[in-house]
Amino acid sequence: MRYLKNVISADSYTWLLCLIAATLALSLALNNILIILLVIIWLLEGNWSAKWNNLKQNKWALIVIAFYALHILGLSYTTDLKAGLFDVEKKLPLLLFPLVLGSTIFSKEIAYKKVAQYFTAGCFLAAIYCLAHALFRFWNNIPTQQSVYGGFEATQAFRKQNGGTSHIWDYITYTELTLPLKIHPTYFAMYVAFISLYLILGLIQKKRVQLSFAASKTCVLLLLAFFVVFLFLLSSRIILIVFIISTITIPIVFFHRKASKLKLATAAFLFLLTLGFIASTVPVIRHRFTSDIILFTANNEHNKLPGTGMFARLQYWSAATYTLAKNPVAGVGTGDAQSALDSYYIKHNYTSAIGYNAHNQYLQTGAMLGVPGILNLFLIFVIMFWYGVRGKNMVLIYFIVLVGTVSFTEAILQINKGVVFLSLFSSLLLLTNSFRKKSGTVTESISY
Repeated sequence: MRYLKNVISADSYTWLLCLIAATLALSLALNNILIILLVIIWLLEGNWSAKWNNLKQNKWALIVIAFYALHILGLSYTTDLKAGLFDVEKKLPLLLFPLVLGSTIFSKEIAYKKVAQYFTAGCFLAAIYCLAHALFRFWNNIPTQQSVYGGFEATQAFRKQNGGTSHIWDYITYTELTLPLKIHPTYFAMYVAFISLYLILGLIQKKRVQLSFAASKTCVLLLLAFFVVFLFLLSSRIILIVFIISTITIPIVFFHRKASKLKLATAAFLFLLTLGFIASTVPVIRHRFTSDIILFTANNEHNKLPGTGMFARLQYWSAATYTLAKNPVAGVGTGDAQSALDSYYIKHNYTSAIGYNAHNQYLQTGAMLGVPGILNLFLIFVIMFWYGVRGKNMVLIYFIVLVGTVSFTEAILQINKGVVFLSLFSSLLLLTNSFRKKSGTVTESISY
């Protein structure tokens, strides 16, 4: 055992975290194996007294762990214990990453930089693979597996209105684009948006930091351009909205004291027009936004609107709100949320929604754990944002804005891809933020 402790080094943690980040978009099975290895190393290392002292200093970690503990408590009054245990297992990263990273002594600053690079590399490879797979199927006339416009009727309606649209868009956008990786485009888009914001912030701070990629500034700009284009191909509405707003606010935050307000406003307006034009050239994006506009402005039968996911979400949110209203104190339990939602769907003759979660993490948590669960989740996000503002950590601020906003339309903690992403990067960003504050090296933002 003593020999194993000597073998385990800070590099062991760093490289495992890098591999976990790199495989997040590529392989769920490999990603889980790497997380298990990280925990094994942490257990073999020992030093429990020092780890406990470190954990007590990272109070944010205790709050995240408390949120996970609420799910454990929810097992005590759930009916479907099997579903509850599965949910607790799925959310294990919420416990493991704060516990392991918050208690272990190693260079979080160096680890964060490397993890960000490996995450970028992994997502780049995943994007290239998705594009190659989509183009191969298009060139070989392999039929698509599902409609990116929202079903057969929606596709026919779209074709009728947009007769000249190339069929290639059916392959290189939305769910068909991410088909080989079996990842929902919203989650991949969340990764890509975070990477893009990370690169933008690094480029803006070029006078303070050096780009740590083994490439020139031109190469980094090309990489950023690739990710932005790929982000639009993924066609996630909520991600695009958050990304566009974020990219508009970044220069305002950094240059509001140096540039005139008129110049900033003009630049923001022109930038918005440019992104809007790019979005309008992607048929799937145009169709999905138009469907939502029709939903809220036209007097149509909602269930006949082609291709909109917003109507479905209204049903999911209604079911979750109803469940929360009936069980505000403690929810229905960790394992009974889905059955409660399904009962509502059946009662209101919306059987096609059976099996779908609330598509809103706040409401999903409320249905499971009641108001205390929602308050704990909000507290986690508020504390992360406060840490970012206090430490002038722009990456952390934009990360939590991205995740917190997406949580209004997706139950990100019901999917492994969301749980690992949130728990891994929030832990690293918060720890790096704490490191800079303690060492007195707080700058305007975290560096590469």
